[in-house]
Amino acid sequence: MSAEEIERLKLEDGIRLHESVKVELETYARESGNPIVKPFLLVIASDTTHVDQLLQFIQSAIFLRGVTKTRPSRWIPAKLVRRKRS
Repeated sequence: MSAEEIERLKLEDGIRLHESVKVELETYARESGNPIVKPFLLVIASDTTHVDQLLQFIQSAIFLRGVTKTRPSRWIPAKLVRRKRS
């Protein structure tokens, strides 16, 4: 597999796992009477150019066969954190 294919696979697996955990947390909260905890997905990019590439790919029609196209804001980063280089 190419580096791009591996990256795509990792992103898609991460989204699927996120959705699965989200359902499990909501089920647990409803059954136990506890508040719903919303999980998040952290995606780490190598630099700001890579962030733009990842975001463009996540919002594309080919990512998860267009599932995110209907709700693009759902997978937009809430905050971009830039790490200072030492």
